Amino acid sequence: MFPQTGPFIILIACTNSYADVIFLVDASYSIGVDDFQKVKEFIKDVVQIFDVGPSNTEVALIQYSSYADLHFKLDDYSIVTDLLDAIDNVTYSGGATLTSDAILMMRTQGFEGFVDIDNLDTLHVWNTCLPNNAKREEGVNLY
Repeated sequence: MFPQTGPFIILIACTNSYADVIFLVDASYSIGVDDFQKVKEFIKDVVQIFDVGPSNTEVALIQYSSYADLHFKLDDYSIVTDLLDAIDNVTYSGGATLTSDAILMMRTQGFEGFVDIDNLDTLHVWNTCLPNNAKREEGVNLY
C-alpha cells in the first residue's frame, strides 16, 4: 500500500476518528514530475485509511512552488472516490520552493471556518521530505 522507498513516513491511523488533514505538496523543480506523482500516490494511500466525511476526517490539499494554491478545502469532498479523483487532477507546476507560502496559506486559509488556529497551542506538521526553515516560534512543528 505505501511506497517502500523514498522520503516518506508511514502513518498508523486510528479509524473512526475525526481529523482535519491538510497536505502541503511541493511541486517545485527540485521535486520533478516522477517524484511528484509518487507523492500523489502516497497521499491517495493515506487518504484511503480514513473514514472521509463531514463527521469524520476531512482532507484539503495545498500545492506550492513559486506560489501556494489551495486546490481543495476541508469540506469540498465527503466521498473518498471524489477525493481520490481530485488528488489525481492535481498537476505538477514546477517553479521555486516557497514552503513558507504554503504554511502561511494553511494557517490563514486551510483551517478557516474549521479550527480557531490562533488558539491552538501547537500545529503539527509532518514533513515527508527534507526539513525546511519553518519558524518554530510560530508554533509550527515539523516531523
